Amino acid sequence: MASLEPTEVEIRVSESGKVRPLRFRLGEVWLDIGHIGKNWSDEAGDHWLVMPLYPPQLFELVRAKSGVWQIGPHEADVA
Repeated sequence: MASLEPTEVEIRVSESGKVRPLRFRLGEVWLDIGHIGKNWSDEAGDHWLVMPLYPPQLFELVRAKSGVWQIGPHEADVA
């Protein structure tokens, strides 16, 4: 997993309890999510591969079991 940093995330929760991230904070800027790819859960928490509307870069968004949100570049994008 790439290096992750704490972030703030705006979400929508459906009536069935499904969480959908809408945007996240990267530094001082809020980025609107344009596309959500794969979503999975493991011992670290819940993961989403997300791409903001701009810049077109793939990020891994993680909600740890503690409830803390983290963001980082998706490892396939890390050189």
